[in-house]
Amino acid sequence: MEEQYGKKEQFSFEKFMKHYLDSDKLIPISKLIDPNQDDVYFRPALSSEEQNRVLMEMSYTHAASFVKYLIDTYGLEKFEHIYNEKELAQKLEEVYGKSSSELEKDWLAFIQQQQGFTHEEKLKSGFFYDMNTILLQIDPKYFAKE
Repeated sequence: MEEQYGKKEQFSFEKFMKHYLDSDKLIPISKLIDPNQDDVYFRPALSSEEQNRVLMEMSYTHAASFVKYLIDTYGLEKFEHIYNEKELAQKLEEVYGKSSSELEKDWLAFIQQQQGFTHEEKLKSGFFYDMNTILLQIDPKYFAKE
């Protein structure tokens, strides 16, 4: 909502997601919607505060981009049927007729077609390169598919 209606200039979720995709640093949606694993991503406890911040920001970016994709592709009415629901993986399949992994595959195909950051945008951000350096230090297990 902030991206679409906020007053601050921001980079799009899709540009960040394109960067994560191109860097092979994707958090599987199955981990973000699993109530037994989501705290590891949304409230991380890694070896440094910087890594915690980057992983948490990545988690929120992944979630926001995925939600935006669902709403833009399938409509707000369908999304309202899954919002705040328990057993989210099952609910996704009921509402969208696709498993979470199928929806994730479609979403990532959409992200692949998006424009990434320009060199000027990376420089202008003031944090892109620092964030990327920290991202490379995060244990790859957080990005592994199950």
